[in-house]
Amino acid sequence: MKGHRAYLVVAIAAGLAASFATGFELRSRSLGPAPSPPPARHGSLRGEVASILRAHYYSPLSRHVLGAATVGGMLRRLDDPYTRYLTPSDYRLLKDAEAGAYTGIGVTVLHAPGGLLVTSSIPRIATRPHVLHRGDLITTIDGTSLATLSYRRALDLIAGDEGTPVQLGVRPSDGGPATRITLVRHSIAEPVVRSRMIASRGGRYQYLRLFGFPASAAERVRRLAQHAVSRHADGLILDLRGNPGGLLSQAVSVSRVFVDHGVVVSTEGLHEPSQAFYANGTAVGRLPLVVLIDRSTASAAEVTAGALRIGDGAIVVGERSFGKGTVQAIEPLVGGGALKLTVARFLLAGHVPVDGRGIVPDVHVPASDHRTSTFLRKAVQALTAA
Repeated sequence: MKGHRAYLVVAIAAGLAASFATGFELRSRSLGPAPSPPPARHGSLRGEVASILRAHYYSPLSRHVLGAATVGGMLRRLDDPYTRYLTPSDYRLLKDAEAGAYTGIGVTVLHAPGGLLVTSSIPRIATRPHVLHRGDLITTIDGTSLATLSYRRALDLIAGDEGTPVQLGVRPSDGGPATRITLVRHSIAEPVVRSRMIASRGGRYQYLRLFGFPASAAERVRRLAQHAVSRHADGLILDLRGNPGGLLSQAVSVSRVFVDHGVVVSTEGLHEPSQAFYANGTAVGRLPLVVLIDRSTASAAEVTAGALRIGDGAIVVGERSFGKGTVQAIEPLVGGGALKLTVARFLLAGHVPVDGRGIVPDVHVPASDHRTSTFLRKAVQALTAA
């Protein structure tokens, strides 16, 4: 958006794909004040990227980084998995993701020894059979082994034009023989939230599964939470498992659905003014709350999980979250590409950091038992014991 800085909190590297294996999981809505005037553009792409880094990167840059002869060299020396150059095609996919749709095969993946580990799939995609399952390992893409490929390169192999086929070598999670399957890349309208009422242990609980933090997330969550209050639900279970993040503004707004006062999150960076984002007195009402997390819960999802525990007394159930506590922005480049760079880090209320630490649950669910039924049983037990 012209005249606005895009603030993103999405984990992408170090093992987490956020946009269902397209590899481009960014959002570009704005948050906060308009950016400072753009830095002077140089005649080369390298000079342009260096200028942007000097003006906006969240921590001091060494001469070793800025002295690299190429853009790729600078970014490698930076050693920041969340700062990367987006080609024009990458940037176009980013804009598609902003609209809540993109081309992909409908699964999220983690980088794992030997390939890409499937962690979840989009429910109820009518245009394809459900042939990939949580725990399956993708070992080849169109005949190329993933054993020695980087995570980013593996995702690039999956990405492609709508309607084109991609052949995957898959090692099933159930221990069956390795197989090859062919999927067709589809235009996927990203789901935001899935909801149902659960009856258990004599109570009725609203269950909300939030898949990301696009522009519509808070509006959908608020409407469903209000519905739960009006139906006198005994509690609400907010499922953030596998949620890789999205817009910082939406993380704040979702938190405000439940947290009535106090700091939600604060941000700080070398070139960014320190900001604190507060609850604004618009919470839907007192509703006992459990938040479900796992190791794929990251960024904006960690903002919300932490804010609900600190500000609303929510009980967190699951396993330690991903631990990605930085904020990114998008700077368009001459030639049609863009630079996604880290501009700040975020802290939970009380100046609690998340980066590299994650959020430790109050009630642990072992990695060996990740069935949804187990999480829900633990959640209901926590709600009835509270």
